[in-house]
Amino acid sequence: MKNERGLNVKLKGKVAIVTGASRGIGKAIAIDMAKEGAAVVVAARTEKEQEKLPGTIYSTAKEIEALGGKALPVKCNVGDEQSIQEMVDRTLKEFGTVDILVNNAAIGYYVAFQETPIRHIDLLFRINVRGPLLCTHAVLPKMIEQKRGSIVNITSSAAEDVFSRIIQKNEERKPVGVLYGATKAALNRFTRGLAIEVSKYNIAVNAVAPSAPTYSEGLVMWNPNVDLTLFRDPHRYMTKAVIFLAAQDSQGVTGGVFYDEELCWQHNLLEVRK
Repeated sequence: MKNERGLNVKLKGKVAIVTGASRGIGKAIAIDMAKEGAAVVVAARTEKEQEKLPGTIYSTAKEIEALGGKALPVKCNVGDEQSIQEMVDRTLKEFGTVDILVNNAAIGYYVAFQETPIRHIDLLFRINVRGPLLCTHAVLPKMIEQKRGSIVNITSSAAEDVFSRIIQKNEERKPVGVLYGATKAALNRFTRGLAIEVSKYNIAVNAVAPSAPTYSEGLVMWNPNVDLTLFRDPHRYMTKAVIFLAAQDSQGVTGGVFYDEELCWQHNLLEVRK
């Protein structure tokens, strides 16, 4: 179903916060949610273009508005409690509610554990674990009050798979990303437990991971010699899976940790081309 502007309306009337939305998977999620009718809070730290990493909260918001959607760019550092609260306060001031939270913002650090400085250990857990927890903590009061909401955590196969994905031709899989994987495993456990806690308030909590390497500017920056033909477009499976989960409440799908491709096939989310 589409509205008069040609946009889909699966999330019509919903307000969604997407963290880490200036580029990569977060940007793709924000744009596709807006296409589905949601007003999107484009949250990230980046306000100015960077030499190595293109994309800002304003450029994402402009793309959404050019499609006829509604966007509110908000600078937010998920490592800072005050910044998170200000993001939620601005959302409520602008839209009066928050229906969906997508915890996408994260950082990677793919160095052997023993070679990792303590400050980077702290940073990984502050951004990848504490950040989503605090964002969730900040939106829950409104979701509980209105007795509806959906929280979608973006996770990774690294939570369970100790070996790297193949991102270059003729590359061998190797154990890597111990700390990154540990942060995503923590997020998965949080997802399952919180879903039970808040089910009585009609709030769904789920997590979804890309089932294959998915393009993002950050990953390419870390691996400048990657073979881009091995990467998926995030719009292919990931955004469809996130939108499906964002539309849930506790009477539907909740408490799950999924892979995007599998979820899309299970729930018939793909357009079959004849």
